[in-house]
Amino acid sequence: MEEIIDFLLEYTEALEAMEQKQVEKLGLLMTRELDKVEQTIMMQQAMDKKLENLEHRRQELFTAHGLDGRTLKQIADEAKDSERKELLELYRRIDGSIGNIQYYNKKAEVLAKSELERMGIDSRMVGNPTGIYGRPTVQKGSKLEKKA
Repeated sequence: MEEIIDFLLEYTEALEAMEQKQVEKLGLLMTRELDKVEQTIMMQQAMDKKLENLEHRRQELFTAHGLDGRTLKQIADEAKDSERKELLELYRRIDGSIGNIQYYNKKAEVLAKSELERMGIDSRMVGNPTGIYGRPTVQKGSKLEKKA
């Protein structure tokens, strides 16, 4: 269990660092300093890749310890008293960071879309360039129709 706790501590710290970057990105979006926003987005992309790798490692670790399919809360509830407290604290930190990341990301998205609309750009295309899940952005039908 010590290996899992050590890994979850690393995972938690990565999420907390991502949370800080979300706050920074939101602040930079508010200042409209595009060069700094771009730099922050590149850092966030690197952090997203790191998180993807951490999640892959977490799945492998949980599987190796026979914990696959279980949530951290379930694992904590089943742990010994000494480990339970530490696991529940990591769960609380992870859950808090994820919630904050989602909140700040949503705020940044709303801010970015409103800025795009102010600039005259259709913000419906942001995050959904194909229009698959929203209103169609192009007329249906092929422009390359076969002549009879």
